[in-house]
Amino acid sequence: MAKKQYALVTCWINGREVEQMVDVRASLTDMLRNDFRLTSVKKGCEVGECGACNVLIDGECFNSCLYLAVWAEGKHITTLEGLTGPNGELSDIQQAFMDETAIQCGFCIPGFIMTAAEILLAEGRPHGKVCIAFTPDEEIGEGASLFDIPGFGADFAYTVDGGDVGGIEYENFNAASATVTIHGFSVHPGSAKDAMINASNVALEFHSALPVMARPETTEGYQGFYHLCQMYGDVTDAKLGYILRDHDAQKLQYKKDNLMHIAAYLNGKYGEGTVEVEIKDSYRNMIEKIKPHFHLVENARKAIRMAGLEPEEEPVRGGTDGATLSWNGLPCPNLGTGGFNFHGVCECTTVERMDKATEILLNIVELYSK
Repeated sequence: MAKKQYALVTCWINGREVEQMVDVRASLTDMLRNDFRLTSVKKGCEVGECGACNVLIDGECFNSCLYLAVWAEGKHITTLEGLTGPNGELSDIQQAFMDETAIQCGFCIPGFIMTAAEILLAEGRPHGKVCIAFTPDEEIGEGASLFDIPGFGADFAYTVDGGDVGGIEYENFNAASATVTIHGFSVHPGSAKDAMINASNVALEFHSALPVMARPETTEGYQGFYHLCQMYGDVTDAKLGYILRDHDAQKLQYKKDNLMHIAAYLNGKYGEGTVEVEIKDSYRNMIEKIKPHFHLVENARKAIRMAGLEPEEEPVRGGTDGATLSWNGLPCPNLGTGGFNFHGVCECTTVERMDKATEILLNIVELYSK
């Protein structure tokens, strides 16, 4: 096995001269993340396609995953962390993102920001205050629910999260989860007549009482559903896990009530306490909070048309951090990133679509600068 070769690299990172011994095969991404803990530089595709690792090198935007660390000798490198001033004040581009706000799960958006920074700085585009934020635990609501909106300092925002480029989403499901627990009574099957209560059979009976045409595989558009996503058990105990979704809050409440009615019927049939239902609300439809600030949608439409695309507006058949943020006081419609096949092994995007997504963000910044 060949020995690793190392070289001493002297360069400027975010305005500070540094020296670092690096493996000659290491990428600039590796050096920035591992040696200098600059974690805004993300490891994404590692083939120069996604742009999540973008940094400025002597004022020009580069994919740091394709740039060897040894090539940084004598260079001036700027990462997202380096856009702030000496006393922590935000740069114009960061302030602009805050004002018109682009918020996403935090992975690829640094690449958008660094690309937008390069363009704004190079072209002198007009902009106002922009705020930038990254939310962890995307879609399950935990990161967004703890987001410090007053500290963030913006009046409204955009999330940049999924969907094809040119997409605007400002309606999402109202959502809840339900856990159904069934307690059975086990006896020897040879003497089970009129005595056994098979928890698994009761679970099947519970599920069969729900409408077949209100499942994810049979619905689309604004149609809500009951989704059985977990099922296990035996004769003694069984459990069903559901997620409930509907754009209409009253229809979601009907679904929750329906689960309770089925449980009451089965408890009357098999004995009180046989079926227990626990329901928890997850997130709500953002449309109620977006309507009073519909300029967000109108300007997004303009920005998309300025980029040569036609806006596509469809209800989200899922959730987005923008819903939680909107209900917590920060109106947040969602913009598409140009990705495909989300939450699967074939999840991907293209450079062309990411370029368009960046262009749309820049157009929004420009529109709100007027």
